Amino acid sequence: MKAHKELEVQKFLVVNNDKQMNHIMISSVVQDSQIGKIHISQKNRNQICNNESHQAKQKDTPFQTESLTGSKINEQMQQIDILREQNNKSEEAQKYIFKIMKKVRQRVLVKDFEPSFKFALAIILGIFFLFIKPAYSFRQWSKEQQPKIETVELIYIFFSIFMIGLLSLTKQILKQILYQWVVRNLNNKYKGILRNHRANKIILWIYETIYYFHMTLFGLLAFNQTSWMPYELGGKGCCNNLLNSFPNLNQEDPYIKNQMMYFNLIQLAFHVNALIDLFVGARKQDEYKKYETGLNHFMFLAIIIYSILFNLLNMSTFFFILHNVSDIIVAGGRAYADLEQKQKKIIYLLITFGVSIWIFTRFFVVPKCIIFQFFTIINLAQNFWSIFKYAYIYLLILFIFTLFMEIYWTLFLVQVSVSYFLNPTYKNIYDNRDFKKLYQCIKNRNSLRFN
Repeated sequence: MKAHKELEVQKFLVVNNDKQMNHIMISSVVQDSQIGKIHISQKNRNQICNNESHQAKQKDTPFQTESLTGSKINEQMQQIDILREQNNKSEEAQKYIFKIMKKVRQRVLVKDFEPSFKFALAIILGIFFLFIKPAYSFRQWSKEQQPKIETVELIYIFFSIFMIGLLSLTKQILKQILYQWVVRNLNNKYKGILRNHRANKIILWIYETIYYFHMTLFGLLAFNQTSWMPYELGGKGCCNNLLNSFPNLNQEDPYIKNQMMYFNLIQLAFHVNALIDLFVGARKQDEYKKYETGLNHFMFLAIIIYSILFNLLNMSTFFFILHNVSDIIVAGGRAYADLEQKQKKIIYLLITFGVSIWIFTRFFVVPKCIIFQFFTIINLAQNFWSIFKYAYIYLLILFIFTLFMEIYWTLFLVQVSVSYFLNPTYKNIYDNRDFKKLYQCIKNRNSLRFN
């Protein structure tokens, strides 16, 4: 019995000890859990505090961020408004320019002035021969003066005849050399008869470019030391001295006098050759603006002839140097722009320099140095005014009329230039406007031949 009781006591102690151990373990777990909860709660509290502080900071700085973003938005909106105003102004300017160009095109550029040019050519050609006798009288009067006033010997006209043949030969050689190349490289928009017509035109422009270049080079190098060549053209003088020696020929240097004579005789040959080609030669069938072009060449021819006969070589030499300078770029630019392979940058340069030089030489220098100076001849020609006055009026009309024709051509030049800058597609409205008329004329002519 004692042994049995002792075993139960031992079991009770063991169980009791186990309970105490479990209780201790549970209590430790509970304590650990409480400590963990406390730790977790502290972390949570720290996070909450951080969040609250962050939110507080955000609450403190909303106005700053909103002000910054608002200022940026306002700046961008202002820039957008400025760009819109600039675009609106540019669009309005373009519309205004197009409106003006449309009016000019409708009232001037589209109209056919060939009947008017034909009438003007008939008048200028009709009265041309009326001044041959005054020119002969002036030459007689010059021989009677003491000392005798030197005049140009008319035997030099044979030099012009030789140059007419040489220029014709040069033109034919260029056509034989360049025709196939031009046809291959011509813009693909030209087809059939018009392609052949434009190829002939381009060869003519290449020939004129070569001629104008060499004559300009000749004029600037030969006369850069004269008293009348202005510094704008590389000289050292002033165009106010053009008539210092009138009625004598240039008295500065006999060599310069001979150079001026040959310069004018070559110019005479060029314009005579152009008139022959236009009314008798190859261009008779291909040129629709026959009387407009013919009027221009004949007025230049008349200016040269009467400048030679009345000892005005200084004035005519300077006049044609000014025209040749701008014609180099205009003729060469027309030829280049009609090729298939062309660079826009080169066309921009040709337009910029061509228009600038054209306007400067023909509307600033020519009126100042030629037309205004021409009025001073009245005082210098008092001794022979009765002989010279009607020829003087005729020459003055020629100079002024060439200025009006150049205003007419400038409208085309500006129209082509502005159109290309606004929309870089080359449209030669001056030469292309007659294509339909020319094509119809050729078509009618071919049908008549067939019938």
